[in-house]
Amino acid sequence: MAILRLKYRKVGYMKFLSHLDMVRLMERSFRRAQMPLEFSQGFNPRPKINFAAPLSVGVTSDAEVMEVVLTKKVDIAALLEHQREAFPAGIELVAGTFVDQVGQSSPKLMGSVSSCQYLISVINKDTYSKEVVETWLNDFMKQDAIMIEKVNKKKKVVQKDIKPAIRSFALVSVELEGHMVLSAHLDAGSESNLRAEDLMHALDGFPGVEMDLETLRLHRQKINAGDKDIYDL
Repeated sequence: MAILRLKYRKVGYMKFLSHLDMVRLMERSFRRAQMPLEFSQGFNPRPKINFAAPLSVGVTSDAEVMEVVLTKKVDIAALLEHQREAFPAGIELVAGTFVDQVGQSSPKLMGSVSSCQYLISVINKDTYSKEVVETWLNDFMKQDAIMIEKVNKKKKVVQKDIKPAIRSFALVSVELEGHMVLSAHLDAGSESNLRAEDLMHALDGFPGVEMDLETLRLHRQKINAGDKDIYDL
């Protein structure tokens, strides 16, 4: 048995592919490549494929990580070359490596995710200087609490303070026609988790700069396990 860890990009129109569709795409692709897949037991055996952190629909990424359990090792370079040609435009395998934690793939990978880093772009409804936007962001982060509404497991709307889940949130640039680029480092573990979409909706409700959330674009740059890139775990 061998665990193959893969890093891949998801960009372009592939951002509209749901996580379930992504799982199916990977399964079909690996079957066509005749990879020696290890299957689960039971009435409906499935390939043992695990993802570090499911990506929301509409979000692009350079840093997606998954593991697939094989019955034996394969030539990684040949696999990457074959899959790059077989995958649709927008899905690109970047790197692959075998890991030693046999039998511990799922908890080791997904259970180790602690945070994610994003690049966020959005267009303002008016033209604002960099200084104005920076002051606005600083005032937003100086709040004692940043509250949003969430629906809990009992289908009830509750108030949640997301400020503790924001590790960093900063302006990168203000460009032509009000195009604003921000960076965000957010909790993404089992105990604390914040979606970049929820952060931006909270920011949109803060008095000051007006954004057009219809132009919002989110890009995941990194998935972290502590202070490491989870691919290097």
